Amino acid sequence: MTFTFKLARRLARLRSGPALLLPFLAACAAGDPTGVTPTDTPENSPISAAVDGPVALSRRKVTLEGSQRVLFRAFESLAPGSSQVSSIEWTATGGTIGTDGSYSSTSTGSFRVVGKRKGNPKNPPDTSVVTVVPPQPSLIGIEISPSAATVGAGLQQQFSVVGLQSDSTQVPVGVTWTGTGGSIDAGGLYTAGSTSGSYRVIATHVTTGLADTATVTVPGGASLSSITLSPGTVSLNAGQGQQFSVTGHMSDGTTASVPVTYAATGGSVSATGAYTAGSTAGSFRVIATAQGGLADTSAVTISVPAPTLASITLSPGSVSLGTGTTQQFSVSGTLSDGTTTSVSATYSATGGTISTAGLYTAGTTPGSFRVIATAQGKADTSAVMLTAPTLSSITLTPGSVSLNAGQGQQFSVSGKLSDGTTTSVSATYSATGGAVSSAGYYNAGSTAGTYRVIATAQGKADTSAITIAAPSGTGTLTYNADFESSR
Repeated sequence: MTFTFKLARRLARLRSGPALLLPFLAACAAGDPTGVTPTDTPENSPISAAVDGPVALSRRKVTLEGSQRVLFRAFESLAPGSSQVSSIEWTATGGTIGTDGSYSSTSTGSFRVVGKRKGNPKNPPDTSVVTVVPPQPSLIGIEISPSAATVGAGLQQQFSVVGLQSDSTQVPVGVTWTGTGGSIDAGGLYTAGSTSGSYRVIATHVTTGLADTATVTVPGGASLSSITLSPGTVSLNAGQGQQFSVTGHMSDGTTASVPVTYAATGGSVSATGAYTAGSTAGSFRVIATAQGGLADTSAVTISVPAPTLASITLSPGSVSLGTGTTQQFSVSGTLSDGTTTSVSATYSATGGTISTAGLYTAGTTPGSFRVIATAQGKADTSAVMLTAPTLSSITLTPGSVSLNAGQGQQFSVSGKLSDGTTTSVSATYSATGGAVSSAGYYNAGSTAGTYRVIATAQGKADTSAITIAAPSGTGTLTYNADFESSR
């Protein structure tokens, strides 16, 4: 019942006001993408040649419908009368935006438009949120909120609009805005002029042409008497952020939102009051200045705390070891300021043991295990793969021997494993200068010289040197009786 009454009342009001809507609709039909009046402020301010400081986008939040187009502009601040900045680099997370700030999108969703002053990369950008909704051709009406507002001269009021459907539901819609007695941007932010009186804000649906009107009263007696910047004091760490806001106090005792220009020491502040602390400790200020010179200051204390341990790294991160072998591990730390430092850590391990200095001794069981390091509540883990010991070398014994021709010598082979232990090894033998059996028994040949016995096992080999001596002369001693008697 309430919905039907409000809708009927608003439709009746729209039908009674064609003289107000016709000039505006004609402007829209002519292709004006901004949806603002020619007195829009700060858009009609002179273009600034300044190259320093942050910028403020004129559209804070905008709802577009279908392929509706909107023009974004950037200013030195949000305060009415602020100078326009022409050298702006525009980007958008969705849709397209031209070098002149003209934006549109063929996709629905929520996107960001970012404007940043060219030529000074250290200056912070400003961001507007754009919501693109599908066309709503079957609306029966639209409704502005608030339907009436009192706005002090030079102050601002945010208006919003919803679409009304026949089933009493509300949907977001894209509209164009116009207003009298001040200016209004494409996001529905109205800035009152300096002349008191009763004025109107009009929203027109871009798809159906349905419209609604709100009443704006600009009082003649009340004026801005002071502003308050909040918070009044704040303590921040280096690099930390703080959002500041301003409340205007009117001469009649009421309060209102006030557009201001922000400045800061010890850090940077955006056109919307987002402050980022610098890297130097000390006492600093954020200053807000309203049109007419009224200002307020907040005290900012910046601390630079000692860096803390952010993470630790255990090295090596993974390793493959033979059972019984050792591996040295070490730990480095990354501090909160990005630097690295040595760290005293506590070690633990599976599959073996580890010393307090990080020397890991693998156990005798093959498998996958871990080494863990902890320090100041931080931890890191390395993967350890233990494999069965492998043959690293063999030794042929004896290493050298001297034999007579035909003499024999037994040889044997032992193996050394990767874990340092020794083991018996089944080897294959070969020889020169004689013959060697499969069991390693060597028979020297009859030819004198230097020869070898070679043993091989699992790709490993060893050699022994053999010296074979020449055979000695043989004969028979004979007794000569005639020789003996002749003497």
